[in-house]
Amino acid sequence: MRGLGCRRLVAADRAGPAAARVGPGLVSMGAFTEIRRELASREFDLVVNLQVYFKAGIVTSFTRAPIKLGFDRARARDFNWLFTTHRIPPHKPQHVQDQYFEFLTALNIPHDPVEWDIGPWPNERDAQRQFLSKLERPAAAIVVATSKDQKDWLPAPLRIRLPSSPISAIRDPIKRVKR
Repeated sequence: MRGLGCRRLVAADRAGPAAARVGPGLVSMGAFTEIRRELASREFDLVVNLQVYFKAGIVTSFTRAPIKLGFDRARARDFNWLFTTHRIPPHKPQHVQDQYFEFLTALNIPHDPVEWDIGPWPNERDAQRQFLSKLERPAAAIVVATSKDQKDWLPAPLRIRLPSSPISAIRDPIKRVKR
């Protein structure tokens, strides 16, 4: 895939025209039929399938491209690897961002390491020490939240005593920022 130029880039996701009429995700046969019709008249040099599920593989199969790059067989669930012509090399589990960087590496596209820079900062250390000094035992902050509301913990405050530990957790509702 070395030296592969890009004349145009088309991003397809669940918010595309076909999906917009059926709600989140491609959930109806009509949506698949429409996206297939939309892709039938277009040719691509490269398709990059960043998903691991069967539905994404079906959409990948609708594209006309000599190179369809996807995940290796071990990470591509639901036989998704059957719909790609090229795969990134196998790799041990890691953060999804780092998995996406593997696609850049496979395409010989340079990328810089990401620096999160989320602190705490030196000017925040005094406030941190003051806050922690008021606690009677060790504390750990854990955010148990997902992109799907129904998978989150109960919205009411919840106290948990961890097994064999003097640490307890208090869970208060998280205010979500809707996009």
